[in-house]
Amino acid sequence: WGACITRQTWRIVIGTSLVFAILVAVRYYGVNKLDREIRLRVERRLRDHYQGLQVFVRSARRLENRGIEVRGITIQEAGGTQAPLIAVIEEAIIHCDTSLPELLVNIPKIQRIDVRRVKLRAERKPSGVWNVSHLFPLPSVGGQAPAATISDGTVEVIAAAYSIYILNG
Repeated sequence: WGACITRQTWRIVIGTSLVFAILVAVRYYGVNKLDREIRLRVERRLRDHYQGLQVFVRSARRLENRGIEVRGITIQEAGGTQAPLIAVIEEAIIHCDTSLPELLVNIPKIQRIDVRRVKLRAERKPSGVWNVSHLFPLPSVGGQAPAATISDGTVEVIAAAYSIYILNG
């Protein structure tokens, strides 16, 4: 009688563990797939806006009830991997509605953006044009750019005489 209960207990423990492991795997797969889709959409939107420049987004994820976290945004001049960088944004928190039906179907309405660890490399080309001028106007949603806060930013200025000035803020 005691061995039967022990065997039955082990079966329940193993069965429960397997069900739990399957649920964790399914949730992990679903969250990763959603985050990959968000990253692709953010990168596509930035590439559409900054035509003629190379845009890459390392990662993005949904922050439940807060917005979208985007990491590793790189914008550089056209010309391959060795092209000069214009901007690197280490982290951006986009405050918006992240309810799943809304997020998957429509472009979310952005209330504000918090940007951290920004590096701009402003270079004046021989033609007299500053490379950072290609970043303006900023991307907008609904015709108006959302309010943004930038913290921990660095601007490197390279003038025609190739003097380098670095501004930290």
